[in-house]
Amino acid sequence: MTQPNFLELAKQGDAQAIASLLNRQLQPKGITAKIALKDGCLQVMLESAQVPNQQALVAFIRKDITSLGAASIERAKIYGRQIGEEFPAWSDEFEVELQKKLNSFPIKQSLDSDFYQTRAQENNSKIKESVFDQKFTVALNNFIKRLTIKQCILSIAVFISIIILGQIQEDQNKARRQVCLLTSQATENCE
Repeated sequence: MTQPNFLELAKQGDAQAIASLLNRQLQPKGITAKIALKDGCLQVMLESAQVPNQQALVAFIRKDITSLGAASIERAKIYGRQIGEEFPAWSDEFEVELQKKLNSFPIKQSLDSDFYQTRAQENNSKIKESVFDQKFTVALNNFIKRLTIKQCILSIAVFISIIILGQIQEDQNKARRQVCLLTSQATENCE
């Protein structure tokens, strides 16, 4: 298959064609892209001997995927992991449709329009929250994988102790307030 055919297939949302185009640029750098497209979400797993550079690769993928203009791709999730690892070291996502719409407006119009700027900021905020949740989950999974059974039991015991101490403190505060009310002391001394 020739490159123009790959490009046309990629513009139609063909995952294999997108993977081929990305890999032509990434493999010389030691990075392999695995692609899946499901329900409008393009999932890109980037693997290399070292954990791939998140900032550079997300910007690269965003630019390439957005420029394809494939109607079937609404959003993209990008993951980076070291070869041999089960879980990704990082993940990121973005709305392709929003990116295409923002790129299609003339610069003056997009600068003059508070609506579009606010909308983009809201979506970026949602994406950042989602990315934080994913990063937290990945970090938590990595942390848990490294724990021994003794450490797990100790962590659970500490967690339960914290909950119990918090409940005891809350019960003591309630009891103190009730005693104050029963003895009719000034409310300022009861708090």
